[in-house]
Amino acid sequence: MNKIIKISLIIIVIFGTLYYLKCTLLPKIITKQLENKNYCTQDTDCKIERGLGCPFACFTLINKNENINILEKAALYYKTYCPDCMYKCQIHPTQEEVKCINSKCIDSRTQDRTGNESDKYGCNMATGFSYDPEIKVCLHAWKINESQKNAAVIAAKYLREKNIINEKGANLIDVIEFKCPGCYKVRVSQPDINAQIIVTNLQDNSVTSINYE
Repeated sequence: MNKIIKISLIIIVIFGTLYYLKCTLLPKIITKQLENKNYCTQDTDCKIERGLGCPFACFTLINKNENINILEKAALYYKTYCPDCMYKCQIHPTQEEVKCINSKCIDSRTQDRTGNESDKYGCNMATGFSYDPEIKVCLHAWKINESQKNAAVIAAKYLREKNIINEKGANLIDVIEFKCPGCYKVRVSQPDINAQIIVTNLQDNSVTSINYE
């Protein structure tokens, strides 16, 4: 019996490690690589590429000499084996709306008229974040549907009540819908804090687990 238990624990550890590598570490690597491909010295250095889909982006801005072919394969692998997620996409910018700002290709529609990158809520407009008065965080509004937004409202309220985040400068990273009905993983970040919270029931505002660093 002890041998069976040990073997079972080893299998659980192996599968847990594989899941972490695929579903937690891989999206971070993909996102970092996309950031590395985004550089420029002038507007004409920038190009608009197709997006990699949830949980990445609806469109990708990179240097005209770069491509995302390998990252597309990595994103497809992630979406095949990891929890499903979905969000709504905004209209892509035109090439004329993509500008080289601070050596990065930026959707100029996210810039305010003064050229500031952050608004009064601490939302970085240069990266497409805007403030949502209902969730009270900065987010990419086109990335979440109504159910995901409801989960984010519950999660953000819980994190504020526990004094883990405050209302200014908190970013909603993603809301991932799991297989079970009403189950969501919500990730919120703020300078010096990354929080992950599990919402399991939208009807009674249930929160079952939270971890942060």
